[in-house]
Amino acid sequence: MPFVALAAANEEEWPYDDPWHDRPMATPPMPEINRPELDAKLELIETKMDARIGRIESKIENLIEVVKDSKDESSEARRSFKSWGMSVIITVVLATVASLIGVWQIVTGVNQSIIAAFESGRNVGQQQPPPTPPKPPR
Repeated sequence: MPFVALAAANEEEWPYDDPWHDRPMATPPMPEINRPELDAKLELIETKMDARIGRIESKIENLIEVVKDSKDESSEARRSFKSWGMSVIITVVLATVASLIGVWQIVTGVNQSIIAAFESGRNVGQQQPPPTPPKPPR
């Protein structure tokens, strides 16, 4: 605690005692201030605060403009997304229809192959002459 050591070394220079402790205070009380000086200080503080508030207001106005611009951009993006979403839906529907047509063609081709094989087997059986019985031995 440097203040205690300083105060203890210079006790005659720091006569202002702390009412809650037995050691002297670190700083002396402020001197009296006259009214015109107080008014000047308050006016200076008021001027500084007005300037700060003006800067804050301009920043808020800029922020409001940015929010409005982003709102406009988001509404444009929303519109473009809706049209993009519609194109995605159309693409999915067309892909599904194309897939169904492809599966139908595969099934039809397999059925025709099976029918052709069956007909081929039936025709082979009809083209052969009937077997002749073996001749009896003489």
